[in-house]
Amino acid sequence: MKNLTSTLTSWSEEKQRFYSKADIFFPTDFHLLQHMYWKACGKKGETVKTHTFVENFSKDEWGLTKSGYNPLKEDFMNTSFFVTKSK
Repeated sequence: MKNLTSTLTSWSEEKQRFYSKADIFFPTDFHLLQHMYWKACGKKGETVKTHTFVENFSKDEWGLTKSGYNPLKEDFMNTSFFVTKSK
């Protein structure tokens, strides 16, 4: 399979090239986000990698393809979630 990953210079380039068929992620300073959340809400938050988030908060069948491939666990290795606990 051909590698379909590319770096775009702006969101408008994505629209022109792929007509909304690309995922766009923005760099986030999760350590700063945790600190800001603590200061604003008085609560702790946790940063988890996408694979861990999917393991903890989804059902396997939600992302599993017929071949056994799970893009939720295998495609987003460099992404993370900021998770907080509700009351």
